[in-house]
Amino acid sequence: MENETVKASVELSDNPQLIQLFGSQDQNIRFIEDSFQVQITHRGEQLFITGEEEAVSQVKELLNQLQDLIARGISISKTDIITAVKMAKRGTLDYFVNLYNEEIGRTFAGKAIRAKTYGQQQYIHAIKKTDVVFGIGPAGTGKTFVAVVMAVQALKKGEVKKIILTRPAVEAGENLGFLPG
Repeated sequence: MENETVKASVELSDNPQLIQLFGSQDQNIRFIEDSFQVQITHRGEQLFITGEEEAVSQVKELLNQLQDLIARGISISKTDIITAVKMAKRGTLDYFVNLYNEEIGRTFAGKAIRAKTYGQQQYIHAIKKTDVVFGIGPAGTGKTFVAVVMAVQALKKGEVKKIILTRPAVEAGENLGFLPG
């Protein structure tokens, strides 16, 4: 038995920032289409999604959630779209939206700093709840960055008097077997 093709529509809000949803030359929409094996067409104030029922349902929810974030003034990047697609496929899109509810700091230019993954969000909550947290995981996942942002916020709030940064006390060139952070 073949899966039946269905069609659904998503009403677009009248928001000039909505171009972020489409991306440069519609690359975000094309990425979503390729990821879910659906076809998305744009006519006037609506997006039409055509494909298998489950995929169409997931894409409709994904597009609505992304629109809501954009309407809240949150800037959406290609990385956010990729994360949203992965989470929608796993059925954890609600966690994706929750990532944007908590701001852990601001850059010097005033841009909000937020958790980018559910794992980072859990790490942030652990740092807030306990005195000592061991962050273990692959390189490039934001462990050091999140820890430093949280330390700076604690310093600004007066929760700590100073931040102490340490380095491994080994000679240069010695094989540590890991990257100290």
